[in-house]
Amino acid sequence: MWFAVSNVLDRERIDRAAELLRLAKFVDGRATITGSADPHAKNNLEMEVSEPYLKLVDMLDRAVDASHEIGGRLLPRARTTPIINRYDTGMSFAEHVDGPIQGGQTQFGRAPGRFGQNFLRTDFSMTLFLTDPQHYDGGELELREDEQVQLVKLPAGSAVCYQTGTRHSVRPVTRGSRVCAVYWFQSLVQDARLLRAIWELDCVARRLRQTADGSELQTIKANFIRCLAQV
Repeated sequence: MWFAVSNVLDRERIDRAAELLRLAKFVDGRATITGSADPHAKNNLEMEVSEPYLKLVDMLDRAVDASHEIGGRLLPRARTTPIINRYDTGMSFAEHVDGPIQGGQTQFGRAPGRFGQNFLRTDFSMTLFLTDPQHYDGGELELREDEQVQLVKLPAGSAVCYQTGTRHSVRPVTRGSRVCAVYWFQSLVQDARLLRAIWELDCVARRLRQTADGSELQTIKANFIRCLAQV
């Protein structure tokens, strides 16, 4: 399952992100590889954790929080602080599956928490594009599901969400630089099929918002989540 969300960031936020990125320093992206992942597969840069990063993340988090579609379709229980990655000309990320748990590795080494403190099960991944497609060539996010390949390259400010177990890659950038924010979410409802059913109920209820049917559907949705949510 994957879906795109348009206009998570408005133009003012996109322009502000570009200003902060110009002030940023970037480090080797292999610093945050976890588990048994092949370090040679990952060839990119990550925004260094510093003042511009903190300002950018605060702005992005506010936009993600405000997105009814992201919240309604993923029902997040928790999410990571994003990695801001940059792919310059010649950089790519070979096909891989993201780790099932996030929180154990940071730019500064192993996370300090013991026995799983601050760990997060990765149910869904989200790539939020910060660079408009006309500013770079290549760099498509390639999603592979059941032998079908989907190439994703969205306008700045739009995002793509997909199940974290999906095999995926970033194709080589052949001109310019591609910058994205990558989040991982742990959902209240782990089953993607049930999440989709809850979202469809919500969409119908909102269309019928001013009617008795809309109110009844919202009640059904709330009780559905109550039965399924893992808190």
